[in-house]
Amino acid sequence: MRKALLIVFLLSISAAFFAQSKLPLDKTLLNSLVSTTLLNFDQSVKIKNFTNFHATCAKEFQKNYSPAKLKEIFEKFIQNNIDISSIRSSYPLFTSIPVIDEFGDMIVEGFYVLESSVPNLIQFTIEFRIEDSQWKPLSFKLQTFYKEKLPTTHVIIGNINKTMVSLQQAIRTTNFASFLAKSSTPLQQKLTPAKLLDIFKDFIAKKIDVSKVTNYHPIFDQMPVIDAAGDLVLRGKYFLDNPPQTIEFKLDFREEKAEWRIIYINVDVK
Repeated sequence: MRKALLIVFLLSISAAFFAQSKLPLDKTLLNSLVSTTLLNFDQSVKIKNFTNFHATCAKEFQKNYSPAKLKEIFEKFIQNNIDISSIRSSYPLFTSIPVIDEFGDMIVEGFYVLESSVPNLIQFTIEFRIEDSQWKPLSFKLQTFYKEKLPTTHVIIGNINKTMVSLQQAIRTTNFASFLAKSSTPLQQKLTPAKLLDIFKDFIAKKIDVSKVTNYHPIFDQMPVIDAAGDLVLRGKYFLDNPPQTIEFKLDFREEKAEWRIIYINVDVK
């Protein structure tokens, strides 16, 4: 049974309008920045003292929220023993391209899906400001959920990559028999290799390589969900360069024989 939303929290100091730009930081550094911020917060919850977390935040944040005030605001996290430390063994996925707003602040939105953890879905929006040559939290939104059967971040990305590589092999060889054999039973019953060949004929004609996405990180249009049929629903896109391309994906997976197999696929290249 799914559990309801555990915690919703928002601290917002500035309401800035912003426009998209190139990724502000190297992906590894961005992942580390988000992870460090959330782990600092997690430690403060555990020790019931927000002095250290407060010290890592931007001056405007510190001015508006004292350590005592933060403890009061996050009392429900403390009471419910919310533990998000498992993010150490994972990495964030993003629901929008991190951007720099008109004030020079960076907005980062995304989520973690953790293994054997309650909560197992951590959704965040963090705004950072550069002070003393460091990005520091300026505003902070955190939501924690428990979603039964939702696979981890690693499994989600693995499923996408595996599907795209298999699809590219079929496009390159103009033979979809192997791709279909690896798919779910309902998809095998619905489609034939010849039908898939017709569906992806433009990809073949234009020599599109969808396997390039394995070198990039997706931006998700929505949070991964398990739908009423028990299928894993993934929606998002990749922004590629050399040449510039946007590869949009709609992928549904069904669990069969202890693995997630594709049951619905829609890929568009722009």
